[in-house]
Amino acid sequence: MDYIYRVFAALLFITLSHSTIAQTGSVRGLVTDSVGYPIAYTNIILDGTSLGTVTDDKGTFLIKSIRPGNYTLLASFVGYDVINRPVTIEPGKETNLEIRLSTRAEYLEDIIITAQTNNPNERFVPTISRLPVKLKYQTQSITVLDNKLLYDQQLINLDEAINYAPGFNLESTRGNQFPKIQIRGSSATLLINGLRLESDTRSGDGNVDFNAVDNIQFINGSSSIGLGNASIGGAVNIITKTATFENSGRAFLSAGSFGRTNLGFDKQFTTRSERLGMRLNGSWNRGETFRKDVDYQYFTIAPSVAYRLSEKDRISVDYIFRSDERSQDVGQLRVDSALMATEGITIPNSFRPSQRQSIREDFIGFGDDFQHQLENTLFVNYTRDLNSKLQFQVTGGLYDKDRSSRGINTRGAYADTNRDRITDSFIRSSVFQETGAVSKTIRADLTGRDIQTGPIRHNFQVSADLYSNRNFVRGNGSQSRNPGPPIDTINILNPVFMSDVDGLSPAARTAYYTKLLNTENGRERNINGITLQDQIEFTNRLRVTLGGRYTWGQTTELLTSNLGTDSAATAVSDKLSYDGFSPSIGIFYDLTRNIIAYGSYSSTFDETSISPDRVDISGDIIGSEVFEQMEFGLRSSFFDNRFGANLVFYNIFNNNIAQLATDIDGEPLTSPGAVTPTNPNGEYYVLVERQTRRGVELSLQGKIANGFNVYGTYAYYRFSQQANEDQPAVVLSTDYNPTHSASLITNYEFQRGILDNFRIGGGFVYTGERTVTARGRNGFTFINEAFTTFTLTAGYRYKQFELDAKFNNVSNELNYNFFGTTFINPISPFNFDFRLTYNF
Repeated sequence: MDYIYRVFAALLFITLSHSTIAQTGSVRGLVTDSVGYPIAYTNIILDGTSLGTVTDDKGTFLIKSIRPGNYTLLASFVGYDVINRPVTIEPGKETNLEIRLSTRAEYLEDIIITAQTNNPNERFVPTISRLPVKLKYQTQSITVLDNKLLYDQQLINLDEAINYAPGFNLESTRGNQFPKIQIRGSSATLLINGLRLESDTRSGDGNVDFNAVDNIQFINGSSSIGLGNASIGGAVNIITKTATFENSGRAFLSAGSFGRTNLGFDKQFTTRSERLGMRLNGSWNRGETFRKDVDYQYFTIAPSVAYRLSEKDRISVDYIFRSDERSQDVGQLRVDSALMATEGITIPNSFRPSQRQSIREDFIGFGDDFQHQLENTLFVNYTRDLNSKLQFQVTGGLYDKDRSSRGINTRGAYADTNRDRITDSFIRSSVFQETGAVSKTIRADLTGRDIQTGPIRHNFQVSADLYSNRNFVRGNGSQSRNPGPPIDTINILNPVFMSDVDGLSPAARTAYYTKLLNTENGRERNINGITLQDQIEFTNRLRVTLGGRYTWGQTTELLTSNLGTDSAATAVSDKLSYDGFSPSIGIFYDLTRNIIAYGSYSSTFDETSISPDRVDISGDIIGSEVFEQMEFGLRSSFFDNRFGANLVFYNIFNNNIAQLATDIDGEPLTSPGAVTPTNPNGEYYVLVERQTRRGVELSLQGKIANGFNVYGTYAYYRFSQQANEDQPAVVLSTDYNPTHSASLITNYEFQRGILDNFRIGGGFVYTGERTVTARGRNGFTFINEAFTTFTLTAGYRYKQFELDAKFNNVSNELNYNFFGTTFINPISPFNFDFRLTYNF
């Protein structure tokens, strides 16, 4: 990766150098009231230009990259008189101003200016739902983490970001490969810029470089209406950085525990006419996890170009390249209760992670284990403002992913070598796989805002979207997941770990490096839809949202056997076509100016559950899973609309659920009636009775005083499933959501005095008890204990420099994330990061 580092360093030098060449000036100022108290979120505009900003929490502002000349600066804030101040800009110099606003005689009580608050309820966020209404009137429960929050809190991955959104939790890291995020008992769908390009966090698409991210939107509940039939429990919508027609930049360097190093930059350019905007951001990251020999290294570069064709037409093109390489970590060895009993230790019918394996030093895998993923993502957007109320937008996206990996096999690795029905050994063998996917999507939206028809006002959305995906997995066996030959055996009670491949015998080294690529499993999928939504405002207090989506698509399975030989042959299943309608309704009533009561209902189906190989014991295709969701709650704003508090109650009913049929040892059952060209073994599925998920979610976000921000969450979750005793197979449902979870994160920036420009913060994250289901001969269900972690942050800003520090898991809590009972990964112990930033 040295060549990537050199290229990255060159790009960083170029972007830094650019700021020293431009012969422009800047203006910095302070806005106060009549008694000298700073006024935050004052609108600052240079008259006759498109340059402007708003003041920060301390009433200060800065406008950079201004061409030399004489200007008039306008300062305005609701309830105060507008101030006009002449200002002269000189090349290479900074002009300083002090502005004092006077209270206006008549205060406009009914005007709410979104810019004056970081309360998410008051925001318009069109990439969440194309319906052009504020978040407090959306049918989904939504949490938005903007770029300032992401950067100030030094959030670098989804594992940390979900702590700010109620109901989202980390099931596992799948052995350091990628985070698997759950919401309301289902896998969270991953969207990029509102498009379904990647799939979900379980498919390896959750490793996101936050330096390329502008904001993250956590959507609780069905998003089938606003963003396509994409999720059941919820979705994570990641909005990438794009050119915004300004000249600004940032470069940073961070270092921390376990050799973590992060070098990045973000630079924006624009022309004098401000018709062309360009942006370039990139980062390089490397380090280890807390375990020796488990490391990572990734590089991202993301250029963006935007062009104003006219006052009403805009086009933008964004591209992201990412190279990500990391080690797979199975985690801790599993010690079953029967094996512990042989040493006189009695625990319930359960297991525990090995206490004789050092979390820091002992690695089950090998130093040459790897997962290397290359991603290319492209976005093209065209927007036209038809008039002040109507907008037309077309967005297209392309995502290409290629991944190769070699790691320790976990399927059938635990063995009973003494044949006494006690698992006492772990047989190491490697699995080599190649996977890939190409996704294409295009979406057209027509939106209307404040359309009056008699006494009724409408905000509407009409959308159409097309999506296609082709993915494959190459490996060993009919499912491309069988391991290679055995390498060695680890005694679970007396483990000895050898991670150096060179220390193995010649035969073991050959077994480790064996590439068995004899099968390719593939799938082609097309999903299309038409969406209509209309929010009807009957009175100033009563609004009703009616929505519907018609979805149709096709899916095909492919299986290539004897890959790489002259006898290679590809079997193609029949093309399975499907369609369905998803209705939605939401009712909103303003109880007071600050409190809204709402209720919603939606019904949707999971199109990803439809497959030609999802058949019952007779070979009949099982239809899609169907979900119904009802929720109601309150959305409120306090502290002059600067702080939002939302409470929601929900029920989700899941029907027509099917799971792979297995015996008591966890091995798939087969049936001659289920055999197809793409399912040669005849594996089949069994229906599970109705599942119910219900819960409560509370979110707090905003500013309760100047400089003092609070983010809080609480979620209660309950899962139930009817037993189906008529099935011949063993059906165990794993539901890993904690019953209770909560977080509280605060930060404060001092406004004056000796501590001016200094900020501190802290918080905790509580993860309640989680249910883990173990399969196999001694299958059982057990409870993973609750735990709490604490975080501290601090920062200081001096002119263009910022220094930040973050301390994670300061109490050094030890707990585990489970993926079934095969990946048992400890949470990170105490660790820290320091970051230096230069703004230019």
